[in-house]
Amino acid sequence: PAAGSLGLASSPRLARTQTLTMRFTALLCALGSASALARGPGLFGQTRRLSVPPKAPVRIRGGEVATKTNSVTAAAAWYAARMAAAPVLTKSVTSGLIFAASDAVAQTIAPPPEGRNYKLTFLTAMVGLCFMGPGAHYWYGFMTEAFPGGGLKNLLIKTGAGQVSFGPCFTAIFFAVSCLANNQGINSYFSMMKNDFVRTWFNGLCYWPLVDLISYKLVPVNYIPLFVNFASFVWTIYLAFKAAASARAAGTKLSSA
Repeated sequence: PAAGSLGLASSPRLARTQTLTMRFTALLCALGSASALARGPGLFGQTRRLSVPPKAPVRIRGGEVATKTNSVTAAAAWYAARMAAAPVLTKSVTSGLIFAASDAVAQTIAPPPEGRNYKLTFLTAMVGLCFMGPGAHYWYGFMTEAFPGGGLKNLLIKTGAGQVSFGPCFTAIFFAVSCLANNQGINSYFSMMKNDFVRTWFNGLCYWPLVDLISYKLVPVNYIPLFVNFASFVWTIYLAFKAAASARAAGTKLSSA
């Protein structure tokens, strides 16, 4: 039997393909709408309102009827509205949730010997909520206003500045959180900083410059922290492994001393 006017075979696999295609298209539309909202005169300028397009029925193969506006588009519109109303709070809460998820994933991939450390997950979420969210908002906003445009010179200045200031501060805070979560003192923290800080920073130079270049070149300034948060999801998992290994090594060294 034929499906639609193209003569394609009707099957559950075809139906799944159609559904995935519709969802992917809706996601692209949602991201485009969110990007359009964020393009304003500056960090503290007014942004344009984002109107949700009306639900319009669309005929697809197989005779099914769907709407252009679905849950993905509605979620993007809702998030854009929150960004316009309370940008710092929205970015902070988003960072906290993503950081908590990254630590949960790290502990799932490599479970701690003593069992899941919920204190570490909570403290990691606090780093995202209290440091990464507001810090990224003001840092990327300031750098974008101080060095506007996407020229090569300004891109390199903005990217380099992050590697010698904002990034190292984040790593130092994350190591401190790891020591606190594992009930280790200041001596363990100094040992971690001495043994692993520079190595971790050099490893970051293979990852974060690319993230910053993409951010400053392609992402609207209001949405750079969101993009960086998703990049931080991967990096935080790496830091969790590094900090856990360093904390165990520092604890073993101190106990044997």
